[in-house]
Amino acid sequence: MFTNYFLKVLKLAIIIVNASYFAGMFWLIFCELTLFFSKEEAFLEISKIYEVKPLFDPKLQCKDSYKLVGSEIG
Repeated sequence: MFTNYFLKVLKLAIIIVNASYFAGMFWLIFCELTLFFSKEEAFLEISKIYEVKPLFDPKLQCKDSYKLVGSEIG
């Protein structure tokens, strides 16, 4: 009888330790990713990976934008 309860308690303890280990690993990975992908770093990392130009470049100006309107009318 003693060994039966001991094995059940041991099995429960192993399940609890296993579940807390995986929950801790998930939390650690989540924290590392949120620290890595802050708002400033995310834009820099995405730009490095995909080599994307910024959406707004202040050096470019719309001097000839009126030509597009006339050509679209046909």
